[in-house]
Amino acid sequence: MDNGFSLSRALLERPLLTRNRTTHAATSAVLATQLTQRGQVRPVTIKVTRMLNILVPEKGAPTQDTIARELALSTRTLTRRLAEEGSSFGGLLEQVRMERAERLLLGTALPLSRIASKLGYRDPSSFSRAFKRVTGVAPSARREAGRSST
Repeated sequence: MDNGFSLSRALLERPLLTRNRTTHAATSAVLATQLTQRGQVRPVTIKVTRMLNILVPEKGAPTQDTIARELALSTRTLTRRLAEEGSSFGGLLEQVRMERAERLLLGTALPLSRIASKLGYRDPSSFSRAFKRVTGVAPSARREAGRSST
């Protein structure tokens, strides 16, 4: 008898939301190992997402060339491997940015211009357009909705 539990693949592929980087890294590593053992892993996607989760909060948006270099791959090989796994660098970067944006909007009082800068956007309007395209609501509306729900 297997003493385990089942989670949908879509749920497992979503990055973990936590403010504690150590917990996030440890939990991500355990889940990645378990997925590898079950043959359902997308190793390059996981590595890129992990790197983006570290770099975006610290340095803004890294380039695909930077990530490829860190993984000892050419940019073209990185693009090809991500495509084979059903991902893209731009999609992963946008996903990480939007998750980080949610945390900053709901957990801080930083102005939108500062949040945009922290996420690697050149100007606040680019950030606002991207956030609204992905989430369906403006960042200011999301922040306000978060305040009223607490």
